[in-house]
Amino acid sequence: MTPGGAVRTLAGSGQAGFADGQGPAARFNELVGLSLDTDGSLLVADFGNHAIRRVTMAGTVSTVVGNGKLGFADGSGAAARFFFPSDIVVDGEGTIVVADRDNHRLHKIVGDQVTTLAGSSEAGTADGTGAGARFECPYRVALDERGRLLVAKEGKVDTLRVVEASQAPPLWMGPWRRPQQCYPMRPCYKRWRCCATMASWWGVASWRTWCWWWRGRDSPRAGGAKRVLPRAVPVGHA
Repeated sequence: MTPGGAVRTLAGSGQAGFADGQGPAARFNELVGLSLDTDGSLLVADFGNHAIRRVTMAGTVSTVVGNGKLGFADGSGAAARFFFPSDIVVDGEGTIVVADRDNHRLHKIVGDQVTTLAGSSEAGTADGTGAGARFECPYRVALDERGRLLVAKEGKVDTLRVVEASQAPPLWMGPWRRPQQCYPMRPCYKRWRCCATMASWWGVASWRTWCWWWRGRDSPRAGGAKRVLPRAVPVGHA
C-alpha cells in the first residue's frame, strides 16, 4: 500500500501452494505472521506450508527454512521442520524468532540455522529455562525494548509469557541510550531508597524508577548503600 492508499499484490496469486518465484508465480498457504527484516525484506510465517519465507520489495519469494512438510527438527535450511509456525519476529541483529504453535516451542534462526530457544514437545505452562519451560500452542510473539520476548497463547487472552532471551531490540526502536544519571527520590518504603533514571530511543524519553535496600548514610554518592539483591529491581515506569 502506498501513502496515497493504492494497493497492489506483492507476491502470490490467491491460489494456495508451495513455490518460490517472482510475483504471481510464488505460492503460499495461509500466511499468519510477518516481520520486517534488517535488509528491508519481509519474513513470513507460512502456516500451512510449515516454512519461513522471504519476500523482497521487488516481489521475489524464497524459502528461508522448512520445505513444506510438517514435523519437528532443528537444522539448516530445508532440513528444519515446523508444525504450523504462527508468528515471527526479527531483532536488531537479524536473528529470527518463530512461534512454532503445534510443536509448543520457540525457535531461533540465525542465517539458515534453526535451533530451539525454549519449550519442548510436552505442552504446559511451567516457567523454566530452555527445554525446561513449557508452552501450549504459542501463537503470537513480540520483542520489547529490553530484548525480551513476549509470548501469547492461542485462545488464551488473560496470560502473557515473558522470555528473557537477551535479543537485540528491533531496529525500528532506534539506538538505545543508557541512563547517565540517577535522580534520588524520597524513601519509598521503610529502608528502601529509590531513584529515577532517564533513557531514550531515538530521543524519546523513558523514565524508570529503581529501588534498593539502603544501609548507611543518606547520600547515594557517599557510598553508604548496600544492595541485598544481586541487581537493582525496576518497579515501575513513569
